[in-house]
Amino acid sequence: MKLLDDKGRLFGLINLIDLLVLILVVAVLAGGAYKLTRPPKSGDAGAGDKVTVLALVSNVSQYTVDAVTVGSNVFDPTSKGHMGKVTKVEVVPHREPVETADGRVVMAEVPERFDIFLTFEAVATVTDYSVRSASYDLRVGATVTLGSRDFMVSTTVLRVDIAD
Repeated sequence: MKLLDDKGRLFGLINLIDLLVLILVVAVLAGGAYKLTRPPKSGDAGAGDKVTVLALVSNVSQYTVDAVTVGSNVFDPTSKGHMGKVTKVEVVPHREPVETADGRVVMAEVPERFDIFLTFEAVATVTDYSVRSASYDLRVGATVTLGSRDFMVSTTVLRVDIAD
């Protein structure tokens, strides 16, 4: 029995182009079924480990300070993945280096500007290589954007504690 007959059919059963189209349709259906039935991503409620993250929100106005409150649910604005809940908010005056008349550099408070030390509990996937929540790797020094119903802020991660 020949591989292709005189009409271009594979083993005399199906046209080669029809077979390729059939394989493509099956691949698309399998991909769709996987996407609908895969396990939840990290950052979704109930998936992963709990971690506590301390982050700095720098140089913001009083409006932002008033909006960031304990108990706020925070999410990743990029992936819309739930990240966790704010557990502690500490507000301090924002300070910047200023050169004095005698040439020294001192840290001076900037009027009406604040820094927020924001602690939130996140749901994350912890591996030997990363701590991942929603679309972010939570690492010291990383910039993480947090959103809630009332605010959206860019933070710098200062500490990540993994619950035992």
